[in-house]
Amino acid sequence: MALLGVAVASCGGNSKSQEESSQGVKFAPKERESKLTDAERKAAIAERKAALQVNLESMMSTNGVKLTVLPPTPNGDITEEISEQIGVKMLSIIAANGIGGVNNVPDFALAATMNETGRQTTGTAPQKCIVKYDINYQVMNVLDGNVYASTSEGITGVGNTFEEATRNAINEIKSNANLQSMLSTGSERIISWFNDNLPSLKNQVSGAMGDKNYALAMALLKSVPSQAETAYKYASEEYPKVLETYKKEQAVTNLAALKSAIAQGEQANEIRQEAYNYLAMIPVGTREYTQAEKLVETYQTNVLKKQAEAQKRKYDKEEAERVQKEKMELAQLDADRQIAIAEARASEQAMRLHMREKDDSKRGFWGNLGARIISGMDYVGDKISGNIE
Repeated sequence: MALLGVAVASCGGNSKSQEESSQGVKFAPKERESKLTDAERKAAIAERKAALQVNLESMMSTNGVKLTVLPPTPNGDITEEISEQIGVKMLSIIAANGIGGVNNVPDFALAATMNETGRQTTGTAPQKCIVKYDINYQVMNVLDGNVYASTSEGITGVGNTFEEATRNAINEIKSNANLQSMLSTGSERIISWFNDNLPSLKNQVSGAMGDKNYALAMALLKSVPSQAETAYKYASEEYPKVLETYKKEQAVTNLAALKSAIAQGEQANEIRQEAYNYLAMIPVGTREYTQAEKLVETYQTNVLKKQAEAQKRKYDKEEAERVQKEKMELAQLDADRQIAIAEARASEQAMRLHMREKDDSKRGFWGNLGARIISGMDYVGDKISGNIE
């Protein structure tokens, strides 16, 4: 449950507008006040990261093979929550094997299905429920349905109810020799696909750009492993261009949001992190950025001067520079997270179109697992959002 709690933090609704589906979610960071001291906050963040057992920052930034995880379809004792818990376990498995991706990879996946192989109750007092499952894993190309590698394992759980027994069985899911071998084979074949199908990748990116689905284009480019040298060179050159286009498309919206954040900050006489967050999402060199940069600089100076006056001390220009540097560093980290969320949502939307099985709409995966995990991760360390209270 600790794993699940992190995975579903900051969870939003599933319904999306057509614009969000095609272009990704709009950048809309929010700021809340934390009730913890800095030391308590850092300790809480460290504890949550240890519980998750996945370095999400590393999984997002790796240049190697990446996979989206598709947990089993909720059914019977496999509730939607249990399905998502399995999804987080699967993320732990791919991370343990040097594979990245937080469901922001549109073409390749580690999929899992679960089949119940037995259930019984004991004759003892108190009575216990025992349930057994076979879990089947596949590394697959969702574009063409090809399965690159597969394996299976049996798990058993005991509990006071069959649902509790199922939860306990899930705790047995972990990386093992068979999974390691399967993921190694699957990774090799994914690299081979990129080596052999660069024209197909280019067509996908071109199609996404034509649809103004810039988040999907970025996800496609970011999914290319560095081991596929030619394709990786192409992706590395194209990604900054697409990112720039993505930011320009939202520049006017983010400038308006920045002005609103500044107005609220001035009214409260405080420096709002979200103003810097919006600035980080506006591309440098644009008219909107020039205007936004001046607005933030004036806002910061005015607030710090008022604060200094209220505390009967002199305005410290060096302090102002330190504040700006810290705020912009945090803003860039949060911008990276927001972009990853948009890529995850676009990838999951693309997979809906790729996969044709009738029961796919019931997968826990379709609840935007990747976007929720990234939303809930301590990527910026709750110094900005104050999620740990």
